[in-house]
Amino acid sequence: MNRALGCSVLLCFLFLTCFNSSVSAQSSPVFACDVARNATLGSFGFCDKKLDIDVRVGDLVKRLTLQEKITFLVNKAGSVSRLGIPQYEWWSEALHGVSYVGPGTHFSSVVPGATSFPQVILTAASFNTSLFQAIGKVVSNEARAMYNVGLAGLTFWSPNINIFRDPRWGRGQETPGEDPLLSSKYASGYVKGLQQSDDIDPNRLKVAACCKHYTAYDLDNWKGVDRYHFNAVVTKQDMDDTFQPPFKSCVIDGNVASVMCSYNQVNGKPTCADPDLLSGVIRGEWKLNGYIVTDCDSIDVYYNNQHYTKTPEEAAAKAILAGLDLNCGTFLGQHTEAAVTAGLVDEAAIDNAISNNFATLMRLGFFDGDPSEQTYGKLGPKDVCTQENQELAREAARQGIVLLKNSAGSLPLSQIAIKNLAVIGPNANVTKTMIGNYEGTPCKYTTPLQGLAAIVPTTYQPGCSNVQCSTAQVDVATAIAASADATILVMGADQSIEAESRDRVDLLLPGQQQLLVTQVAKAAKGPVILVIMSGGGFDISFAKNDDKITSILWVGYPGEAGGAAIADIVFGSYNPSGRLPMTWYPQSYVEKVPMTNMNMRPDASNGYPGRSYRFYTGETVYAFGDGLSYSHVTHHLLDEAPKLVSVPLEENHICYSSNCKSVEAVETTCENLDFNLNLKVKNNGSVSGSHTVFLFSTPPSVHNSPKKHLLAFEKVFLRGKAEELVRFKIDVCKDLSVVDEVGNRKLALGDHVLHVGNLKHFFSTWLRHFEERSGSSGATIGKTMFHARAALWGRLRHARTKTFCTRTTKSNNGDKIESNVSSYNEAYKQLDKLDFMTAAKMLFTQPPKKKQFGIDFHLVQLFFACMPSLAVYLVAQYARYEIRRMEAEQEEKKKQEGKKRQEEDEKAKELELKEEEEKVKSNPVILEVKTRLGKLEETVNEILAESKKQSNQGDAQNKSESSSSIEKEHVGKPMPGLGQRKPIVSQPDQMGKTQNAQPSKDAKK
Repeated sequence: MNRALGCSVLLCFLFLTCFNSSVSAQSSPVFACDVARNATLGSFGFCDKKLDIDVRVGDLVKRLTLQEKITFLVNKAGSVSRLGIPQYEWWSEALHGVSYVGPGTHFSSVVPGATSFPQVILTAASFNTSLFQAIGKVVSNEARAMYNVGLAGLTFWSPNINIFRDPRWGRGQETPGEDPLLSSKYASGYVKGLQQSDDIDPNRLKVAACCKHYTAYDLDNWKGVDRYHFNAVVTKQDMDDTFQPPFKSCVIDGNVASVMCSYNQVNGKPTCADPDLLSGVIRGEWKLNGYIVTDCDSIDVYYNNQHYTKTPEEAAAKAILAGLDLNCGTFLGQHTEAAVTAGLVDEAAIDNAISNNFATLMRLGFFDGDPSEQTYGKLGPKDVCTQENQELAREAARQGIVLLKNSAGSLPLSQIAIKNLAVIGPNANVTKTMIGNYEGTPCKYTTPLQGLAAIVPTTYQPGCSNVQCSTAQVDVATAIAASADATILVMGADQSIEAESRDRVDLLLPGQQQLLVTQVAKAAKGPVILVIMSGGGFDISFAKNDDKITSILWVGYPGEAGGAAIADIVFGSYNPSGRLPMTWYPQSYVEKVPMTNMNMRPDASNGYPGRSYRFYTGETVYAFGDGLSYSHVTHHLLDEAPKLVSVPLEENHICYSSNCKSVEAVETTCENLDFNLNLKVKNNGSVSGSHTVFLFSTPPSVHNSPKKHLLAFEKVFLRGKAEELVRFKIDVCKDLSVVDEVGNRKLALGDHVLHVGNLKHFFSTWLRHFEERSGSSGATIGKTMFHARAALWGRLRHARTKTFCTRTTKSNNGDKIESNVSSYNEAYKQLDKLDFMTAAKMLFTQPPKKKQFGIDFHLVQLFFACMPSLAVYLVAQYARYEIRRMEAEQEEKKKQEGKKRQEEDEKAKELELKEEEEKVKSNPVILEVKTRLGKLEETVNEILAESKKQSNQGDAQNKSESSSSIEKEHVGKPMPGLGQRKPIVSQPDQMGKTQNAQPSKDAKK
């Protein structure tokens, strides 16, 4: 070693020693309003925690000079010692753990590392919104803990939520994938976990997150085109349908504290200088409560690289006037004062920008004095790399790993049966590769080899010196595979293949990796498991179709515990449940699709196949949402979901256009316009595990809508043979809408299909122009027809000078005939004859050859052709009328059946009584009693007759003697005993004596 080299090494050593010592020595956080050191600060309004933040910000801004204000427009904000404000570094990163990328964060002997979770693309593959938020919470705990000892800031520029539009993009690994809904859910979930503003006060932040890179940024460096010069030409439809939803969700649902604009231009304007994108959308439409920051040196880029402005002062002014608050870099610090002097921007605009920055710091407690006395002040080194945090990192990797192939159930492997496991591949024993980019120093590493070796004996051979695999050591690798009970090949990519500023040029495995895999599989004695470690997908059709390769796993970049998670899946201690968050295309895709083409939708005229599962029309290697498990899960629809959803319009709105295939949601009455889809999800296997239930929708073919798109998803845990109820609520106006060609979201009318697994539900959405009111069906029909005629009348009145509508039909001999209506009077007269029931019925029947019901049927046909929305409405009304009629018939039928059952019951009772009587009649005891009672009745009657006879004889003898005296005595008085029966207690005998009557023997009986 020569002297010069020795001196250089010594200087480097001394520098590193001093740097580490300074970092280790720093054990206190940076904060303002330290009243303990300077009591006068307590008199400043911006240090008064009792005041509203807006008041505090206003007090601070008015105390600053213009030069001081400008120092707060850059990431390395200046200090103002007279106000007790220290220097603050805004730039820290926490993409999937606290990162050392960015000058705001350092690791030291105090905190040597932080929990490193899987790269975002793998976490997104879990489709677990609870996991997204849980990871964010752990990361913010560790970030706050590091801030409390002076090793980190409070503003973290994460997450990256750009759409993974093209599989070649090097930064796709940082994103949640290609789907707008999944990306939106990840954005809001991770941000909520980081900021935790929902847990305390929405105006208070644990740390400040930042959603980036706004917008339509997904190309870094491809075939000579880089992000600094790229103009993304994006249609309004694709912008609002694909690229904007994640950012909208991040701001509105996640309440993020910051948004970062990107390097690229969109439709000819730099995003960081576009007032429509910044002030118009982020602040105006979405109501951002926070600050807008540039990607680093973006203003310098659009001045020096894109030549968007003529002077640097103009570039600075355009950024501030567009709505930018903070510049990552030094450009605004260097050129803003000159821009003010030149009159390009006024000081009020600068005040507005730094006010947004100060408000964010105040929400973080930066101006509240000593952090140790605040909510998160007790967090420290003990809260970093805890056992619980590391276990969550392992769990996140397990939930994200995707099983793409499993022939004959080759996985899971048996720990007992495997005596020797061959582990081969350039990624089999890697450490840093598992972390991905924007990494930090992890708590510890567990490589795939280490994870597998902890379970069974292994034999390891890298096969290639690195993932470039320029030369494969095929002979050595095949030799160990031939003698092993099973073989695992860990292949794929690393940051030398895909990374920031490094896009791929193809989708094939690098170098001789495919050769190595194929030869090893051919030589292997036991099952062969291919493990792909990567951010983007690969064309591995060769492995998918190779019977010797029994299983395929995609493990993303699985984080610090990736090796343990892979082993858990391979040996069955964990049931895989990950699903692909992006499409895996064949190599032929990239051969005909340039990365620079931003169009999502296909174009048949030039063979352009479109992008993502929502629009791509070609073949795939693996599709979005693909993934297997060790269980078999089925889905069943529990309740009958609606087949027809009618959408009311405002009363003054008549949709009569021939192209009325959708309506703007603002024109509809969306309140309570929803329905539930209730599903039973059953695990038919014996292995417990989690399962993601996807709800997809295929809308009508309007506005070049997606083939299908994800409406909702839910992850459920299912024990073996168990089932769970999953309920999706469908918001008709929101979930069933599509974006039209000019960027307006509209509710699609017509036939929709909902997909859950192999289950499909078909239903239709139709317009209801006017609310039905209570009353008879006839009244409703009459009102409907009245408004239908009025709508057509209005249409005709505006077409006096031109043909109203033309319809091409065929005559009986097959000739084409063009029918048109140029006279609105004729049309109205014909329409006036058209009664509702006739019109609706005619839609259900074959067209008659002649006039029917006195109406020109071709004109009727023309009416429905030119007025499709009204025709649909009439049919729907007729259908409802028929339903009501059938319901009435069913009700009447039920009444008749009830009456019939009642009659049958009565007959049954009568029959039962008769049977009882017959039983009584046939009883010998009762018959004997009845006989004796009959004889007794005869005897009594004989006695009564004899007594009456004797009484009559006595009366006749005395009548003449007593009649005169009696008459005299009883004149004017009622006769005694008149109308009464004479008692038979005593009778006079023939001797004139009175004797007691003696009953006869029969009477005694």
